[in-house]
Amino acid sequence: MKLAIFNVSEWERAPFEALKASKGWDIHLLEERLDPSVPAPAGVRDADAIAVFVSNPVNEETLGYFPSLRCVLTRSTGFEHIDLEACKRRGVAAYYVPDYGSVTVAEYTLGLILALLRRFRPLIEQSGHGDFTRDNLRGIDLADKTVGVIGTGRIGREVIRRLKAFSTRVLAFDLRPDGDFARSTGVEYVDLESLYRSSNVLTFHVPLRPETHHIFDRGSLRLVPWK
Repeated sequence: MKLAIFNVSEWERAPFEALKASKGWDIHLLEERLDPSVPAPAGVRDADAIAVFVSNPVNEETLGYFPSLRCVLTRSTGFEHIDLEACKRRGVAAYYVPDYGSVTVAEYTLGLILALLRRFRPLIEQSGHGDFTRDNLRGIDLADKTVGVIGTGRIGREVIRRLKAFSTRVLAFDLRPDGDFARSTGVEYVDLESLYRSSNVLTFHVPLRPETHHIFDRGSLRLVPWK
């Protein structure tokens, strides 16, 4: 099998080289991204499979570069960059990574929330200039606040589990509320307007789809309490 892997970072090379050695596949590692406006390199146009990342659109134009293509693999959980209908028309199978990094993203989310509430950035910048006064650096406790979590997929659930350790009240919105998860964690599913009206902190963990596009807009912003 001939596999062309686009947008390869330096840290990815070692595992891909190991895969190449163990499987005996004809693997081509390319630093460039797959771009509809730039024809694919001639040496990989006969690839049976291509692997891309989220910044590499897979559509009619890019699929047309590979007449022998049988499958597309994206190294991500999101697949909005793949035109599934175009793949279907060409008989090309599409694969994604169902889950990876959920804990990592959840921990990073908590870090960002704390950084905002505790004013880490101005604190670091100020102290970096030798100013150790505490003026304008008073933060806000996360404890006893209401946090609204929009989207309770794998990442959203990991965020909620960690928020409970901070003694927060957690409200959640999802198109498919999970009663068992709500009972086991104490999270309360509410409609989107109620969540916006009641939350001190908002965190979004939804894919970009027509039903989530502009899920938070000027109208939503007016609903959020600022005290």
